[in-house]
Amino acid sequence: MVSHDYHNKVYEYINPDILNILKYAPSNKKILDVGCGTGALGEALKKKGNIVYGIDISKRSIEIAKKRLDKVVQIDLETENKLPFKEASFDLIIFGDVLEHFRDPLSVLNNIKNYLKKDGQIIISLPNIANWEIRLKLLFGKFDYQREGILDDTHVKFFTLKTAKELIKKAGLKIIKIKARPGAPVPVRLSPRLKYALSQVWKTLFAKGFVFIAELK
Repeated sequence: MVSHDYHNKVYEYINPDILNILKYAPSNKKILDVGCGTGALGEALKKKGNIVYGIDISKRSIEIAKKRLDKVVQIDLETENKLPFKEASFDLIIFGDVLEHFRDPLSVLNNIKNYLKKDGQIIISLPNIANWEIRLKLLFGKFDYQREGILDDTHVKFFTLKTAKELIKKAGLKIIKIKARPGAPVPVRLSPRLKYALSQVWKTLFAKGFVFIAELK
């Protein structure tokens, strides 16, 4: 996993891009937050009555997350394939804008799914490289990395709706729900409701990202 300590990005609050995950998370379950950062999302999940474990590569983030979550482990999932947890022990595993940071996200998914209960679910949030704004920049020959967002310069993999679905299916998971994540601006002034509607109807173009809910086949 490419870290650079996430450019020392220590998010004290929930990244608004993955806030939608809370809508789909259950209550009173045991959850593993992969790439938990400082534990902001996990802390919100705990308020719903969940037990939340977290793993992350960043030592600085882990020190903060330890104060928020039930258990936190520092680990690089691209070099370690065994977690200090019992297999089939989590009701829900979350990848909140995390898989795009791995050189081999398929191997990571294949490994992590072993820690999911048979009737459990995995929530995966991924940015959409085919968003209209990125397409327009490419038309003019621009592909400039940024400090955050779809072209975050710690991203090593990029996904469209099609390739994201392929990745999840190759990992032996069944997708049961896909929700478009609105957020990127549109070329003309529109109401928030219409922006949301566009992102749901024309996901491949107007969605900033996607939230997938999957389960074991």
